[in-house]
Amino acid sequence: MRPKATARFELFIWLCVHAERTSGRLLVTAAALAQTLHTSEAQITHGLEELVQAGVAMFGVGIDGAIYVRSLAKFQ
Repeated sequence: MRPKATARFELFIWLCVHAERTSGRLLVTAAALAQTLHTSEAQITHGLEELVQAGVAMFGVGIDGAIYVRSLAKFQ
């Protein structure tokens, strides 16, 4: 089992690499991320929540359900 910090870092890097460059936006489900990163949906959701708490990402809770990577996007 890999350390939590490593899993969060891998998730953050994957999000940065795959997010739209101009907006930091990425439309993806926790299930798709879990399959891609070979982990569980619960671990992905927990990792995303930790990234939000750290201030480096935010969930889109609107209609599009997107994830926004703060370091790639400008937020108001």
